[in-house]
Amino acid sequence: MRVVHITPTISRLGGGVAEYIWRFCEHGQQAGIDPTVVGLWDRHVAEDAAGHAGIPFHAVRPWGPRAAGYAPSMRVCLDAVPADLVHSHGLRMMPSLEARRLADRRAVPRVVSSHGQLDPWVLKTKPIRKWVVGQLFENRNLRTADCLHATVPQEARHARAAGLRIPVAVVPIGLDVARYGSEAIADAEGVVVDRWPGLSGKKRLLYLATIYRKKGLMRLAQAWARLHRGWPDWDLVVTGIELNNDRAIAEEILEKAGARERALFTGPVDDATKRALLVAGDVYVLPTDGENFGITIAESLASRTPVVTSNTTPWPDLRRRGCGWWVGVGVDPLCAALEEAMALPDDERQAMGERGRALIVEKFDWAVVAQQMAAVYGWLLGRGDRPACMYLEGDELPDA
Repeated sequence: MRVVHITPTISRLGGGVAEYIWRFCEHGQQAGIDPTVVGLWDRHVAEDAAGHAGIPFHAVRPWGPRAAGYAPSMRVCLDAVPADLVHSHGLRMMPSLEARRLADRRAVPRVVSSHGQLDPWVLKTKPIRKWVVGQLFENRNLRTADCLHATVPQEARHARAAGLRIPVAVVPIGLDVARYGSEAIADAEGVVVDRWPGLSGKKRLLYLATIYRKKGLMRLAQAWARLHRGWPDWDLVVTGIELNNDRAIAEEILEKAGARERALFTGPVDDATKRALLVAGDVYVLPTDGENFGITIAESLASRTPVVTSNTTPWPDLRRRGCGWWVGVGVDPLCAALEEAMALPDDERQAMGERGRALIVEKFDWAVVAQQMAAVYGWLLGRGDRPACMYLEGDELPDA
């Protein structure tokens, strides 16, 4: 099956979405999928794509504001790419329109991965822009797609609530479990302490995500401002790419509370350092307003690091499987969870970490995920029966 993946960003600027596309393409090859990736050029593309040498890709230069994603040469590029099926990633940028046009020209099926863009929280932000783009092309893009790919049932429910009646495939984001944990990073503690000596001898609350309002960094700063004096053996570590001035706001909150010296802001780090931070962390914290999946949660669990996150994420298994805290949105419930996590004996946190690792191996290994998506593609191409992960209008969606 020749599948072209069309996405606005194929470099680190695309965060977890770009990483998902590359990893899926790599593992999809073993499931009989022949992929090509097409996206917009940026200064990181050549370096980041070099790590995925077996995947053909094309990066076209955008014109005008990058947020629009307008690239006149994308159509010419796409017309030269063989495709039995088109898989579009993300909404409300011109590449999603080009994906529909390509599928129409070739008369092939089209899958859309919204990557959380139908979340009610997202829909409330910049509503005028979303309405305009919807009227121009995105509403039609969604309405005429052959299948929507949702990573969790919650995302599928968001699609139904938004009025979509097309088939929905619920296929999770996969993880290369073998790349995480002490098996993959032999001396994670040494890597971390060599780079940041001030962390030596400290337990760590780790925030590793895009520094962006939705992810809850302000809430975490307020919580740590309250708690830091009672936990002198712990430090807060904040890692990620900044999208606006949220880091400065968080630092100001911490400074006013006298907690700034107990918080390390690392900036963005490479993949190996990120995985070392996850292994060497004691508790991972993502107090987000909502996630359609939350790949860093899965990465933390694969690294045997317990997780504290909001119940607006699709991770009730944290509570059910005893590998983390799934709490309400707000500073008070976050403080309560952090205190409980920090108060646990080390061996109990380690036991939680082992349960988290087992959960990821069971449900999110890439080999399983790639086969599920290959079955979805096959059904859309008329090459197989409807897979169990495919839900038509009127079907009852699973709880989790």
